Amino acid sequence: DNVSLLNYLVSASHRSDIKHYEIETILSTLGLDELALNTKMADLSGGEKTKAIITGLLLRKTLPTVLGFGEP
Repeated sequence: DNVSLLNYLVSASHRSDIKHYEIETILSTLGLDELALNTKMADLSGGEKTKAIITGLLLRKTLPTVLGFGEP
């Protein structure tokens, strides 16, 4: 949890070729464009962490077959 949002997303994406604009585009789409990429994961709210996890999944070249959500 003490890792930055940027480092988390690069790690979660399982990609070495990831570009900052890809990360920023998805974060903006999910409403997290106001967050700095150096924000610590520990400082995010529960909803922000969930969106960060979703961003990491969407950054992967191979998407999971199923994404399940508990809220609309």
